[in-house]
Amino acid sequence: MKKLIAILGAIALSATTSSLVVSCTKEIVRGDSTSLADDLYNQLIAHANGVGINVGDIYDEQETKDIIMKIMNEEISNSTFLNSKTAMNEILGFDNNDENKLEILKQFDKIKNSIYTTDFFQKYSTSLINKNPLEYLPEYRTLNFLDTKGLLNEVDASVDAKDGVENKMVYVQYQKISTTEEDGSAGSEKSIKDDSDSWTTWLSYDEPFLDGYSETENIPTIEELTSVDNNFRLVTFKTVDATPTNTGPATVLELNGQSLFTASEVLPFRFNNYFKEVLEPQMNDNVLAYSYINKGLYNTYSSRLTIGGRQNFINTNSDLFKSVQSWNDNIENSKSNLKMVWNFSVPTSQFKDLQIKIIDAKKTNPHGFRSLVDVENAFEGFENLSVAGADPFFGDILTSGYNGIVKNVEGGVEVVSGDLLVDDAAKGAINSTNELNILTGDNYEGYASKDGGSKKEYIVVLPIYLVDLFNPASMNINQEIKTGETTTYKMNMNVDEQVLLNEKIIMGEADITNLKFDFEATKAANLAQFDFEQINDGIYVSAKEGATTLSLKNSADETLIDIDVDLTTGINALSMTGTHNEKTYRYAPKFTSDDSLSSQANFWARWTSEANYKQSSDISGLSISKKEELLSQLIYISTKSEGVVEKAKVDLYSEINGDAIRLNQLFSDLEGYLKSDDEESD
Repeated sequence: MKKLIAILGAIALSATTSSLVVSCTKEIVRGDSTSLADDLYNQLIAHANGVGINVGDIYDEQETKDIIMKIMNEEISNSTFLNSKTAMNEILGFDNNDENKLEILKQFDKIKNSIYTTDFFQKYSTSLINKNPLEYLPEYRTLNFLDTKGLLNEVDASVDAKDGVENKMVYVQYQKISTTEEDGSAGSEKSIKDDSDSWTTWLSYDEPFLDGYSETENIPTIEELTSVDNNFRLVTFKTVDATPTNTGPATVLELNGQSLFTASEVLPFRFNNYFKEVLEPQMNDNVLAYSYINKGLYNTYSSRLTIGGRQNFINTNSDLFKSVQSWNDNIENSKSNLKMVWNFSVPTSQFKDLQIKIIDAKKTNPHGFRSLVDVENAFEGFENLSVAGADPFFGDILTSGYNGIVKNVEGGVEVVSGDLLVDDAAKGAINSTNELNILTGDNYEGYASKDGGSKKEYIVVLPIYLVDLFNPASMNINQEIKTGETTTYKMNMNVDEQVLLNEKIIMGEADITNLKFDFEATKAANLAQFDFEQINDGIYVSAKEGATTLSLKNSADETLIDIDVDLTTGINALSMTGTHNEKTYRYAPKFTSDDSLSSQANFWARWTSEANYKQSSDISGLSISKKEELLSQLIYISTKSEGVVEKAKVDLYSEINGDAIRLNQLFSDLEGYLKSDDEESD
């Protein structure tokens, strides 16, 4: 559809080109979001009339206004996210060029896809478990969601069509997973990825495919959907070679330099029209609020260690932080406001046997469980009959039963993402749970199943803490082995990436004695494997190819500690990265404005203590892409809190109205948006 070229002319407003006068000194007047939106809308219409966008009557005034405001919100969201990221880059001393800004906008597109996808992943996996894939449901079929024509515009790929006309349809392919026993025989629950280079096109039966219809059904299994491997890809086929039964060679597409994906990353392509026509419009206000919350995620303070002279730390008063957890100077007393919930259902005839096993597991773990793998082991030997699906974060461990994310309310919980199926009697217990645990009900009698049928169930609760999500362990020094009085230390590094040595702590230790190194002595001892530079008071070290050991020395040239350097594992910590003078730098955000080494070491020693069962190795151990996905989901959830969208609109609309440069940029962006769509539609 032509987004607004034909729509704008349908408005009979008093606004004229002469009414569009933008003053650089316009006072910011903060009213309610409706009056502020009306002001922006009228200015936009005046501007549109002034540049000659005026074609025929198509829609009535209210329909037109609704569409304009959605597009305007999208443009404001993009500019707010971009401005907050570039401002942080400037604060930290990172470069801000056109290439960086383009990457930031691509990052925001990825974030938006992830917040659209998380709920949908649970819904789709549920449909697989119940053997009723969404592909066959009318509400998805009627949206023609498989028509991905034009999607190539969103994919960074140059398609070579010299051997034939390229079919402008994007399809999803996946690698199948085989199941084998430990001894090699078939039939185990253990999944092993097929080592062959064979790919299967994701299709439902009788679905439009190339110049015909699919004659078979190829839909991923729940194991394939929840695999942590990147076992999905995007392809096109040349129509001269391809038929529904003989597709010929596939052209593999890249998105932002990536050619292999997880299931959650390809769902927006598989169900493209559903995402574009249903999910995106539904979440338009929330995306605007997302950009508002994101800009308040960090505070900054002066620092002599960074390039820009300032450092960032987590804003514990932000809408996000307050939505996720409480904050207490005694961090071990912090409480989670958001929890992930699973139900594990079995027939009543099997419940007594499961009860005995869970009683033993709880006795072994009286304070809670250390990981979801421990929880999975507690249920070993029993099949989960829950009708709920999987989540995109831990679905490879608990492949079914995922209800979603709930938030605490007075006396119980309510779902904020997903579909809560648990018994009402369990909601109070979920509310008061602040560490990973299996809820068993009174006397281990479990809870009634709401799935239907003669079943009983236990409930798994994983509380969420931002402290875990921002755990910097993979950027710091970790103790590997203790034998007698000998300790082995390890640190992950990336080749040629500048590491701020002054901020490194030994995870789990409050003592920083062995980290008080001498710069000149340490530099002299390590020049063969590392490069060093000093910026302000910051000592930066970067690993050369093949680096293995970094020795910290004191002024007497005595070794404080030797650190084994790992150049292959990679870093999974959420961090701030950027370039300066063609070098890459990475900083870990702090949870306090006191950036002294002793303060940071003490903070993480307390949180990661064996006595603190609130810490989650599952969340802190996620890959960096999954952490980014979970963080995006948490910010999106926080936009649903009462009053947040209204507050975001008042703040962002007021900013635009009071900033002539941003206001004119908004007009320019919208004009380009409309004209580009008009060209595509011709």
